[in-house]
Amino acid sequence: FALPFGHLGEEILNNISKNYDLGTFSHNAQGIRWLSHLEKRFPDKPANGLNLTLQVLDGILCHDGEVNEQKLKPKKRNGKTWDDHFKEFDDCFNENKIKRIPMTFEGIVVRLSDTISYIGRDIEDAILLKLIARNRIPKICKEVLGDTNARIINTLITDLLKYSLDNDVIGYSDEIFNALKELKAFNYAEIYTRRDLFQKNSQEKKFC
Repeated sequence: FALPFGHLGEEILNNISKNYDLGTFSHNAQGIRWLSHLEKRFPDKPANGLNLTLQVLDGILCHDGEVNEQKLKPKKRNGKTWDDHFKEFDDCFNENKIKRIPMTFEGIVVRLSDTISYIGRDIEDAILLKLIARNRIPKICKEVLGDTNARIINTLITDLLKYSLDNDVIGYSDEIFNALKELKAFNYAEIYTRRDLFQKNSQEKKFC
């Protein structure tokens, strides 16, 4: 479920949603809504969802690259029920009070891969748009993770595989995780929360 203007776009949509008493905006929940009710399974039939499994929908609902998590394992040994899923879905519209953890190891991989997919790509885009310079990337991040999207992805995936093979969880080593937190903090400060770059106020007016 792609969002206009990324992280800031979701914040704007969230504010608009609350102003219209529609609850919290959650791209996770909107993705589930689309796949379960609005997507067409057959081109010549009315749209009624794709009839996906609980495990697949849970992985989508629980993906979250915003949180800083070093390692994870499935929330429940015996998985979740559909009732659990619906409760977590409804909570997405109510300030996200439930901490959603995937029910499968595959879902854990999706959750951690969310950060891998955007952290370096956003830096490359920001450099291309001349919002930041590559030499602004923190030294520790360049030394440990790399200073290009390709190197960052390779480092994160390689470490994730090595660490997870030797443990009963999926996660990162201490060194890689600490550098990743530093890089994410850099992205938030220099890209995601720069209102002056995205002209937040004018965009909100356009959406409204």
